Amino acid sequence: MKKGFLGILFLAFFVPIIQQNVGFINEKELGGAYQKIDAPQFSWEDWFSGDFQESYALFHKDTVGFSKSFIRIYNQYCFSVLKKPNSKNTIVGKDNVLFQEDVIATYFGENFKGSSHLDSLVENFEFAQKKLADKGVLLLAVTAPSKPSFLNHKLPMKYDLKDKKQNNYEYLSAKLKEKNLNYIDFNELLKSRTYPHPIFPKNGLHWSGYSTVLTFQSLTHYISSKLTKKLRGYQIKEGALRSDSLRYTDNDIGKAMNLLFQPENYEMYYPKVVFHKESFFEPNVLIIGDSYAQSYYGFYPFYKNVFSKETSFWYYNRVVMWPVQMGKDNNVSTLNIKEEILSRDVILLLTTEDNMDRLGFGLLEDFSFIMNGELSPREKKLSRIETTIKNDPEWFKFIQNQAKERKQSVKETLRANAIYLLNSKK
Repeated sequence: MKKGFLGILFLAFFVPIIQQNVGFINEKELGGAYQKIDAPQFSWEDWFSGDFQESYALFHKDTVGFSKSFIRIYNQYCFSVLKKPNSKNTIVGKDNVLFQEDVIATYFGENFKGSSHLDSLVENFEFAQKKLADKGVLLLAVTAPSKPSFLNHKLPMKYDLKDKKQNNYEYLSAKLKEKNLNYIDFNELLKSRTYPHPIFPKNGLHWSGYSTVLTFQSLTHYISSKLTKKLRGYQIKEGALRSDSLRYTDNDIGKAMNLLFQPENYEMYYPKVVFHKESFFEPNVLIIGDSYAQSYYGFYPFYKNVFSKETSFWYYNRVVMWPVQMGKDNNVSTLNIKEEILSRDVILLLTTEDNMDRLGFGLLEDFSFIMNGELSPREKKLSRIETTIKNDPEWFKFIQNQAKERKQSVKETLRANAIYLLNSKK
């Protein structure tokens, strides 16, 4: 009995240490927002200040043998027994459908920006649409549906649809349609029909790969009619049904929960897409949008096959996300924005319902200043914030470390923090 107890103690105390130093078992990396902690560099200054010891303690805690497995075991217990997901912002709905709480809050109208702000956004869009049309450029706004909007019957019990108020999407969508502006509402389009396969995955935040196949066809038809030029189309052929090994973002929340066993998924459909081979007009498109715009190249190569090779995607109007430009500065603020805009056939502003109040992510508010070759008040404020951060050694060091962790350029991370601070002040 005593030997057995000592054996258990040995396993409990020494096997994790051996694993930490030898790594005789490969542990799967954690997903989501988890950031790996690097070993701190020793210096006498950090030693005497205590910073080295504190950093090393965090490093040791992060790298101790089987720590990732222990995290997964604990997360599995919380999810399976307590219905509590240990993933930031995640909440479990009916039938274990996963949602994000801040997106639900936006759907319920809890952060409604008010008619003054939203009317101004519509006016800015109308002004930019007219000015760009005079230059031969099509400005188009597109709304993708949010998961709470599409699956509101699966929301957690604590949410009562009777409490729902008008949200930013509903107000803006109505205004854009009322003024007959260039606008496609994919939320309305997808809800107008029934489909044999899920439009949203059970354990993912974004619309499904099947949704992108359905909607991109509508997008190209709209652009084709406005430009009076035929764009490349595609045939939708029989594809694959999967409940595991899901593609791209169809399990993004599930992965971020870091469980021992992935929660059960819907059976997702991935049709085969065959692009037409004939010669078609390939428009030069600038896409400015959120992560939903990534789905059009993450699931299928739509941008590459339908738009011109000069096409680019600006993520949140901040970073050139697609096509990938290795070794280049991808910070949008370093570009000649006016030149970029006027060189395009189409400017596509694509956001989910959740980000509708930020349509264009600053482009519409700055448009007249950009066209006049001036710095906008917003850009001046961002520049001042960036200068403040760079002039504070401790703060700037934090930005540099954050850039390294995120595998971004310092400029990109600096701009992201400045935008966050400016929006927080608003």
